[in-house]
Amino acid sequence: MDPKADALREDPVPGDIRLVLTEVKGKPVVTLYRYKVAGSGLGGEPAEFVSPVGKNPIDEIVAIKDVKMAVQREDRRWSLEAAIPWKSLGVTPPTESTTLHGDVGILVSDPNGITTVDRFYWANTSMVIMSDLPGESRIHPRLFGSFKFTVPDVGDILMDASKESSDRPSLDLGL
Repeated sequence: MDPKADALREDPVPGDIRLVLTEVKGKPVVTLYRYKVAGSGLGGEPAEFVSPVGKNPIDEIVAIKDVKMAVQREDRRWSLEAAIPWKSLGVTPPTESTTLHGDVGILVSDPNGITTVDRFYWANTSMVIMSDLPGESRIHPRLFGSFKFTVPDVGDILMDASKESSDRPSLDLGL
């Protein structure tokens, strides 16, 4: 999450993270992978994923506790909404007109939740090995997409708020 990092780099740099969001027994579980930590960490532990074909070290893996997360399921569809404070990620919040590089993906497990059987990513559409822990844990920064953070126009916020309520307009500016 370093907007100045080379977008075409092969390897992770300080600020590159992965968030894994899931539910365990109906409760949200969010795990943060910090690939390269510059300075002090967030209190997590280092890890190294190893297999006969390679290894992938990660400087710090942290369980994130201050998360608001909801999963809605209906038929064969689901949605996940999460609010995670920037400070929990160990990064500086983006400012107006900041562009960050990253990806969003879904990993599908077998019915027992043991093995990854499929993956769907927004930006990195290349095929990756799903049966090798080091391969699964790697990030590929050169294949990231771009996220542009902007400050919404107050007029647009007011228009959206007036559409949502016919009685009294309500406004949530996220402040």
